[in-house]
Amino acid sequence: MATRSAVWGEAFATMRSTPVASIATAAAAFLLGFLGIFASFEDLQRIVTAWDRQIAAGSTVLTVASSSPEGLPAARCEQLNELDSVVAAGGRSASSSVTSALLPSRRFTIDLTTPHYARVVWPGLDKGANPSVVASSTVAQELGLGAGSGVAVQGVASPYEVSAVAAAAPRLPQLQNSLVVAEATSSRVEACLVEAVPSAVTDVEALLTGWFSGPDPVAVLRLVPPKDADQDPQSELTRRIGVAVPVGAGAGAAALACVLLWARRGDFASYRLAGASRREIFELFLIEFAHLYAVPLAAGATAQLALRSPGLGASAVVGQALLIDIAALLATASVAVPLAKAYLDRLDPIRTLKGE
Repeated sequence: MATRSAVWGEAFATMRSTPVASIATAAAAFLLGFLGIFASFEDLQRIVTAWDRQIAAGSTVLTVASSSPEGLPAARCEQLNELDSVVAAGGRSASSSVTSALLPSRRFTIDLTTPHYARVVWPGLDKGANPSVVASSTVAQELGLGAGSGVAVQGVASPYEVSAVAAAAPRLPQLQNSLVVAEATSSRVEACLVEAVPSAVTDVEALLTGWFSGPDPVAVLRLVPPKDADQDPQSELTRRIGVAVPVGAGAGAAALACVLLWARRGDFASYRLAGASRREIFELFLIEFAHLYAVPLAAGATAQLALRSPGLGASAVVGQALLIDIAALLATASVAVPLAKAYLDRLDPIRTLKGE
């Protein structure tokens, strides 16, 4: 083999001469890539689902309370919504028990709040809107309310017009029997609830200790105390053991390549005796490795990615974890290349053909 084109021609001729073995090898590599990333998706789905449950319960919500009975400045609480690390922030200024004008036997609570309060206590509300009047699912069901419905209350001249009905249970159980009414004129709030971006809870917690200026100290507490103070989705994705599966799949592809390299040692010895250089034999292996292992392995991972990625959303940390897994899969498989290079450099064609 005097030219590179001859090396390529020999590689393709070898693969064509053994179609069953070539197809089976490529299929095995494809399956390893497909199943390796399948395991990654299952692991990531478990983590994402667990975090969705924790976030819905309020694990990323912080409560800021003042030691003063006057509470906290409502405007200062609302300003937290301008921070990139805050999902929503708001507080309640007053609460009163009222009676329905249409159903006198039914009593419920009206909570007067800042505009973003409803989004903190009901995570299922539309992220792009701050509804002025939100009815809990219980109140809406018993009074037959929907968006646009009017709620007449005894002793109140004008009915409240419901702008949204909360489908999910509130993070604060007492709001299950409430009508939350946003007031832009609130000057003080009893406490400020702040939902932080999951990866920034610790930073927001530290910020809140000095956010409300004044002589009275404030206490910052988590709505749902964490099991691990340092736990966040980024660190959990980084520490997960699921990355071992793609590494194992890549190692399987590398081992398969090494086994077939050993099985073909007689062919490589014949090429050496026929005048092929060690570099040309290594190039021959690289061509076969790319077509029978690397490309099918990457194709299997890509196929799994195309099938499953829409179900995990567009989270940056999830995308980063998937890229790490795919890189680990391909990097581990590529270990076969230096191993093959070391073996072919030491290949003695005469002794190999003699079976020594």
